[in-house]
Amino acid sequence: MKATRGEEYYITITESTRKFEDGGYVKHKIFLYKEDFNKFNEAFTETVNYVKSDLMPEYDFDEFTRRGNTEG
Repeated sequence: MKATRGEEYYITITESTRKFEDGGYVKHKIFLYKEDFNKFNEAFTETVNYVKSDLMPEYDFDEFTRRGNTEG
């Protein structure tokens, strides 16, 4: 979470992809501002639910949650 100079908060989602030819990286960023939070959240939730229920219904998505709670 970051803020503008006017203290308007936004989220930055960054992907870094390694370029094998020179060993450098290419960054792609998405800036998500407050006016889009609800729309993004709704679309993201809908997409995740579709993957869970329609594309991978047999997969145990709670596996990593349980595993994370038992490690210490």
